[in-house]
Amino acid sequence: MTENILLGFEPSRRGVLQLAKMRRTAGAALAELQRAEIPLEARAGDLPVALQQLVEIARALAQADT
Repeated sequence: MTENILLGFEPSRRGVLQLAKMRRTAGAALAELQRAEIPLEARAGDLPVALQQLVEIARALAQADT
């Protein structure tokens, strides 16, 4: 889930992904949508369509914050 939300603008330092920062950013975007219960480890394809749409909205929110 985390990678899906941050796809295309993953934070990195010297070519190494900053996984903790990715989790915080993705978690904050889901919390803003009041959907913090969606596990960040879940695969987007395994979620129901309604939650997949929320992931897309969370992606837009996370991009707006960067």
